[in-house]
Amino acid sequence: MPPLPELRPAITNAPIPEISTLEMAPPPRPFEPEVTIAACQRSLADFSAEFLPVQPIQEAIVCGHAHPIILESLLTTKVTLLPAATSNCNMAGALARWLENYVQPAATTHFGEPVVALRNASSYVCRTRNNVPGARVSEHATANALDVSAFQLRSGNWISVLEHWPTEGPEGLLLRTAHQGGCAEFTTMLGPEANASHLDHFHLDLGRHGSTGTYRICE
Repeated sequence: MPPLPELRPAITNAPIPEISTLEMAPPPRPFEPEVTIAACQRSLADFSAEFLPVQPIQEAIVCGHAHPIILESLLTTKVTLLPAATSNCNMAGALARWLENYVQPAATTHFGEPVVALRNASSYVCRTRNNVPGARVSEHATANALDVSAFQLRSGNWISVLEHWPTEGPEGLLLRTAHQGGCAEFTTMLGPEANASHLDHFHLDLGRHGSTGTYRICE
């Protein structure tokens, strides 16, 4: 196993909200115990993951993660995240399984070619759900969520959630398969039919729901 790369500063993709909007709400619990960087490298080896470990993130009292990574690509077919996502190891593993088991087979079936990139609309960001002041802290705030707005095929064509979700052609079929698969791999899968905030992207996370933490949300 190659040596671990040097820790780098974490990348965030939005300004930090006022602390007063976050400190009153409890942080979301991770779906699985946090994984150290060395364990993460072992667990993601089978998925040909390319990632960089970064310094622990701690913001606004309740935001952050002890072992964040910047995820650049996954799978031997090399699905690149554009831009790279600040996430955690458990999310990276779930994302790899989702791509391998659902997205790539659907792309091959409907287009005869694989997906080579996905558009990362949002990964780690210190905020409440839907940026509503006083709301519960978002799973994005603990590097436990990813928003995906489009997929790029090997031919260079893009399949957009906003543009193609309503369609009946192969683009729509791929997106609906991806959505259904997300309901199996993640504890939360939200798409355009969930609410107006998700018309242009899929929201994927591993948050814990319900008294046992095992309830799944699929909308």
